Amino acid sequence: MRFFSIIAVTFFLVCLAVPALSADGNQIRLGAGVGLPYGGRGLNAEYRINNYASVGAGLGYFRYDGPGWALGAAFYPLKNVNTFNPRLSSYYGRVGTLSWSDGRKEYYLGGTFGGGFEWRVLKNLSLDFDISYVVKDLPAGVKNNNDNVLLSTGIGIMF
Repeated sequence: MRFFSIIAVTFFLVCLAVPALSADGNQIRLGAGVGLPYGGRGLNAEYRINNYASVGAGLGYFRYDGPGWALGAAFYPLKNVNTFNPRLSSYYGRVGTLSWSDGRKEYYLGGTFGGGFEWRVLKNLSLDFDISYVVKDLPAGVKNNNDNVLLSTGIGIMF
């Protein structure tokens, strides 16, 4: 199952990237990393709408071999055309795993709002870092353990 999921995610990301290869400029960014934009530990695709905004999706694995996913958007207040590009971002997806006393594991969803940056170390290669506040959608009766800060980091290639 894990092998099939990796193949499906790779196929999805390649299908997103192919139309952008003929476009002018860097419209698509494919990345790998850790954090909510990457679906836990996984891959991320980001489409730049203009120099100030982009939308993205991530697919990966979370703790205990569960699938992870995220959908979101980023806002670049100083344009996304420089070597160092600060951003504000918001994502929604799988943000954690509950461990029940009977041994079951159950994931829960939530949203994030935060900021970070894209640092282009080469023309088409970036290092990314974000810190976000997590708003969890926990099941009834489960207390929030106040781990509401999420870090994410990754590396990306722009097409």
